[in-house]
Amino acid sequence: MALLTTQTRHESAVRERDALLNLLATPERQDKQRNTNQNLLNARAELDALSARVVALQAELEAARPDILAQDIERFKRSAEQSDKQFRERSTSITVLRAKLEEAGAQGLEEKRAELAVRCDGAARRVKELKLRAEALDLLVNLLDAKRQALTRRLQAPLQKHMQRYLQLLFPQATLEISEDMTPGRLTRPGTRGQESGDCEAMSFGAREQIGVISRLAYADLLKEAGRPTLIILDDALVHSDDQRLEQMKRVLFDASQRHQVLLFTCPRRRGGG
Repeated sequence: MALLTTQTRHESAVRERDALLNLLATPERQDKQRNTNQNLLNARAELDALSARVVALQAELEAARPDILAQDIERFKRSAEQSDKQFRERSTSITVLRAKLEEAGAQGLEEKRAELAVRCDGAARRVKELKLRAEALDLLVNLLDAKRQALTRRLQAPLQKHMQRYLQLLFPQATLEISEDMTPGRLTRPGTRGQESGDCEAMSFGAREQIGVISRLAYADLLKEAGRPTLIILDDALVHSDDQRLEQMKRVLFDASQRHQVLLFTCPRRRGGG
């Protein structure tokens, strides 16, 4: 009986073994086993990579000096607390100042500031307009001055020519400038120390008297060129001239008499003749 039981169990075990072998030999089982092995390999490779990463991170952590970082955290925390304290103090100060400003009647300052800004912008535009106008007026003044100077030179040129004619007889190699009001200006003539130059007003009375006679003769020449009759009357016009200058002025008057009728009245005998 025991043998029969054992034989039955043996046969059952053989059948179970064969079923398991058949199950292991199926393609699905083999594919599943291959996938499982591949997953195991992948998991081991990932584990190795993570282990290497853990080692690297551990090295970085040690290099970062956690104790120093903890000190930095404590330092920044204290700084943040100090900044927060200052913020609260300043906030309180601002509140107090606002209250004081309101008590001092400082309300509406923003509106006043905006109004002043508008007025300032308007003033700036006005300044710009006035600046452009001033520049335009400066340009006009410069143009008018240039025209005036050109016209003055045109008017001076004929008078300068006639003045220079008589001046060479009185002061050889001298030149006389004509001022803008068409009167004798600066006289330049040879002197003992070279060229001497000065205004006619600074000359002696006799020299100014002689220049005055020359000016009248030059104006007479202008009138004659314009077709106007000329009659020149000189009444003791050279009483302050010395003998040398008087002789030179006689030459001037004689030259003028070739173009004009000249009447010279004088008392001293030395003034006559010649």
